[in-house]
Amino acid sequence: MAVLGTTVPTLADISASMGADGSFDSDRVNLLAQTNEMLEDMVWKEGNLPTGHKTTQITGLPTVGFRRFNEGVALSKSTGAQIEEGAAMLEGFFQVDRGLAILSQDVNQYRLDESGLFMEAMNQTLQTYTLYGNASTMPESFTGFGARYNTLSGPIGNQVIDAGGSGSDNTSIWLIGWGPHVFGMYPKGTVGGLHHEDVTVNRQAMEGMPSVMTGDVLTDANGRLFMGYRDHFSWNCGLVVRDYRAVSRVANIDISELIAGTVDAADIIKLMIRAYYKIPTVLRKNNGSKGFGRPAFYVNSTIKAMLHEQALEKNNVQLNLREVEGKEFVSFLGIPVREVDQLLNSEAAVV
Repeated sequence: MAVLGTTVPTLADISASMGADGSFDSDRVNLLAQTNEMLEDMVWKEGNLPTGHKTTQITGLPTVGFRRFNEGVALSKSTGAQIEEGAAMLEGFFQVDRGLAILSQDVNQYRLDESGLFMEAMNQTLQTYTLYGNASTMPESFTGFGARYNTLSGPIGNQVIDAGGSGSDNTSIWLIGWGPHVFGMYPKGTVGGLHHEDVTVNRQAMEGMPSVMTGDVLTDANGRLFMGYRDHFSWNCGLVVRDYRAVSRVANIDISELIAGTVDAADIIKLMIRAYYKIPTVLRKNNGSKGFGRPAFYVNSTIKAMLHEQALEKNNVQLNLREVEGKEFVSFLGIPVREVDQLLNSEAAVV
């Protein structure tokens, strides 16, 4: 028999959510909440295909030359390659027994809190795949930055800086120029962003009837029926990188050596300078103006803590720490440094 409690709330879950007086505790603490500031910067655009987005990358410039009087020059044109980025459908359902929801003493608040947890799960999943997704190994997903910038050779390898780590306890620093060349994408004809819908068909109380009379007939894992409520969460999403030069990655940062402060530890300030000069000048200098995009560094909390410490040293004039609207704000070379909890400390070495 299937264990129903692994996918839907149980009486024990409701009991754990109650306060000392037996009322529903709407002030629960989510110990799994994360900080993923990349999603706050990510630019979203509608794709030009029902399944994603097709774009052309310029791979070669036209040939030009000098000429003499009465002589011409050869005809020429630029060359390009078409790439097609696929979109994925990230979805989830939540359903709860009506009787359990009533026991919470606040049906609407209970469902609202569960919706918040689902949205947190959707955000974390999207962030994970934006970094580590690979449609080649999981076709129903989309390809993230990690699978694109995963070599130290070739044109892409020119955007990847090797910090020297060789084991499996590495992390990365990303510099991404969000804008017309790098953006999140949703398929043509759909709506972008995370969507929540109450899909309980009989969700409105009948005239003159109490709210507990609402709800749908739902089915358990064994095909048996019960009354309950159901919510649906969806996010049509993908990633488009039209110009690979708008992204640079500092890979192979050995975390254990960095924390221990060994002689082989990565100099993250120097590496971030190198990453800065890997992206186009127009993106560096205009920093969000004139339509060139908006760059930002992305690090996990381990790296950000070390940058915070270095920002306190007076000689690090390019690393700035200040408070903006009650929130700490770290910038390097005028570019914000964002925190991303989904950035792992256990990345394999990029070779």
